[in-house]
Amino acid sequence: MTKTDFEASIMPVTIEQYQQKLTSISHQVIDYGKKLGATDVEVGGTYTKGFNVNVHMGSVETVEHDAGKELSITVFIGQKRGSATINDFSEAAIKNSVQAAYDFAHYAAEDKFLSLPEREELVQPNTQKDCDLYHQWHISPAQAIELALACEDKLLSLDKKRIRKTDGANVSSHSSCSVIANSLGLSAGYLSSSHEIACMPIASQGEEMERDYEYSFSRNPETLWDIDRIAKGAAKKAIERLGARTLKTFKAPVLFIDHSAVSLVGCLPRAASGSSIYKKSSFLVGKLHQAILPDHINIIESPYIKSAIGSSPFDAEGVLTREKSLVHQGTLATYLLSTYSANQLKTKTTGNCGGVHNLILSSAQAQSVESIIQSMKKGVIVTSLMGQGINLVTGDYSQGITGFYVENGEIQFPLDEMTIAGNLNHMFKNIIAVGNEVDVRSNIQTGALLVDGMTIAGGF
Repeated sequence: MTKTDFEASIMPVTIEQYQQKLTSISHQVIDYGKKLGATDVEVGGTYTKGFNVNVHMGSVETVEHDAGKELSITVFIGQKRGSATINDFSEAAIKNSVQAAYDFAHYAAEDKFLSLPEREELVQPNTQKDCDLYHQWHISPAQAIELALACEDKLLSLDKKRIRKTDGANVSSHSSCSVIANSLGLSAGYLSSSHEIACMPIASQGEEMERDYEYSFSRNPETLWDIDRIAKGAAKKAIERLGARTLKTFKAPVLFIDHSAVSLVGCLPRAASGSSIYKKSSFLVGKLHQAILPDHINIIESPYIKSAIGSSPFDAEGVLTREKSLVHQGTLATYLLSTYSANQLKTKTTGNCGGVHNLILSSAQAQSVESIIQSMKKGVIVTSLMGQGINLVTGDYSQGITGFYVENGEIQFPLDEMTIAGNLNHMFKNIIAVGNEVDVRSNIQTGALLVDGMTIAGGF
């Protein structure tokens, strides 16, 4: 069989058929690896297809169709490991890659912490949850172009004096399948989809120009925001940034909203990851079962929410995901472990190889963002963050920001060229208010967070 013939034989019509083919190929890889003498074999496969259209000032800028596939092969010889990743699924390429992974394993150093997950930890057909992650959007590229143009037209019609230009609008739709298998009998997979509409206005006033954006992202096209909401949200954000000022350094509460709140909460799972803990490169080392947040705050991982961005029936090793508390009444309840990091720490995997699945922060004292702002005598609202100034080893935190200055419970003016600084240990313990409006467009879901006692400085 030639390469062309073999590729044609595994190029199915639907994403469901591609999942079946990937599963079949995975089993062939395992069989071949075992025949070579491998102790164990693990295979992960993905296939994604879709399109993205971009328009700019009434013209089509790009129309991109994309399709990509990948097979990751890991071969174990005792406690030595070799890996190979390919996107050529011809029979010869697959055999050569398994052979290469096997050869690499021979040269690798032994690592006593290497192993597949325990068999009982792996997802099974009767335990795999249906997370409802796959929803087709029956929209053609031509229809997507019309939708993007309509979104941009709506944006330009909202404030013809201050929004005369845009950075464009885009519409995208993708479907994918993922499979995982190993020599312990694991064989699982699922389908997923992602769809997005976005637009980017440029607001101007005199010689000043400010750029912002708004978007809707969902697995289910029926829950995407309409273009009026997206355009109005984008225009409001860009216009509100006009007239930004810089202030002298002072200390005050900082209100993290939208993506800035997500970014702040995202520091916790990174610091609580098993690799950070066993390498002692986290400010959370030694903090298990200790208070790290106020006692009115809980953070749970909920991997089975229907159609949610972070939902998954199993982790990157095929371990069954599970609902759990990361933080319970302010206390760190668990670290987030893969099999390897669990072996390092002499415990069990928590089903978090590859990250978390819908991390949700809640508070018994949650309130509206409006009421939080009204409670601020003097402070800053952060709408976006810039820079890489987060040290997870020490907890030291410094980020460039854009946002707003608040005084006597009212927003006074926008801010730019400012930085905020603190330490994550102090910041998390000094969350003095939590918003009750949660953005579900992310794997991390949280309301606004008001952090007391931060340093706010002019300039970067």
